Amino acid sequence: MPAGPGPDPVTAPAGRRPRVLHLAAVDDSFRYVLGRQLCWLRDAGFEVHAACRPGRHAGHIRSALGIPLHPVRISRRMNPAADLLALWDLRRLFRRERFDIVHLHFPKATLLGAIAAAWAGVPVVVNTLRPVLQPHMTGLRRRLLVALDRFTARRCARLLAQNPDDIGRYVGLGICPEGKLRPLGNGIELERFDPARVAPDARAAVRREAGIPADALVVGMVGRLTAEKGYAEFFRAVGLMRAARPDVRFLVAGESMPGERGVLPADLPSRMGLAGCGAMLGMREDVERLYAAMDLLVFPSHREAFPRVLMEAAAMGLPLVASDVSGCRRCVRDGENGFLVPVGDAPGFARRALELAGSPELRARMGAASRRLALAEFDEREVFRRVAENYRELLAGWSGS
Repeated sequence: MPAGPGPDPVTAPAGRRPRVLHLAAVDDSFRYVLGRQLCWLRDAGFEVHAACRPGRHAGHIRSALGIPLHPVRISRRMNPAADLLALWDLRRLFRRERFDIVHLHFPKATLLGAIAAAWAGVPVVVNTLRPVLQPHMTGLRRRLLVALDRFTARRCARLLAQNPDDIGRYVGLGICPEGKLRPLGNGIELERFDPARVAPDARAAVRREAGIPADALVVGMVGRLTAEKGYAEFFRAVGLMRAARPDVRFLVAGESMPGERGVLPADLPSRMGLAGCGAMLGMREDVERLYAAMDLLVFPSHREAFPRVLMEAAAMGLPLVASDVSGCRRCVRDGENGFLVPVGDAPGFARRALELAGSPELRARMGAASRRLALAEFDEREVFRRVAENYRELLAGWSGS
């Protein structure tokens, strides 16, 4: 569905609608992250296409969203033989379709897409930054990631930074000149994540479904079931909380993606002594109802660009306890709408969560601050407009070159 009115109509240098391809590795990205952006851009006057490895969401992208989807043999994991096939697929696609703009998303698709776009002579390449490189990284891994980021940045006309902190970092490391970088931000569908629009009985209904007592103190977590999202720290923190408050329960929603590293074992809560102390609900389409069933959200992720989970939970009026990494700091004002805790500090997460658990007044105050922050800063339509404005500027520069 469109997300509000778009900018004035835009044309490519040839006087037609500009042809734009968005590239990601997996179709989950278009179903849950990029779909509304693509629909908005289409309604704003662009001819929008998507490319990825098709999976269970391909039909939704083509039919429900109405976006042409081009299949590419690309995976999330590094595999030299498979990556050569993906490069070949992408080069053929780019040469056949003659896109005016190729927009890259997520690290693997960015690397392969940048190479293939240069190989095929795509006029304009844009990348939305979701960096793997983090300030705390050192040694060989850091040097390799800097080199890869520099390699892809040189092949892009523009890099859009979801987190403005990445602009100074990329310039300072010599990855990219400042003129190529623009702030983008991140946003969500505020109309959907609105407590007033969730059915009044959602809290009780979700808790019944999950087997959680109506009067329990529910600590929530939403995210892919991988180690880097901090699930080991989350469950350890819940265990520490239960030692002080036996009424604490956990509620988790999420699943792993095909080919991901660090996928969690299905019985991790049981291994950590939490059998029967909460619910793992898998991927859910009604995540706003799940937020309504939580008392607070704990998010111990190891790295984030600008996390949608924290934006959603904030919009739903939850107090937040999150890792003290750059992306989370965009959503959590320490001491105002939640607390920031060092990465990996499970006792720290438990301590801050217990502070919220022990004070309904503090939870209410911080939850209200979360909602105000979301309304002020997390409107996805502003992000979509910035993407369109960058496209218009780049197309104007191309036509004038």
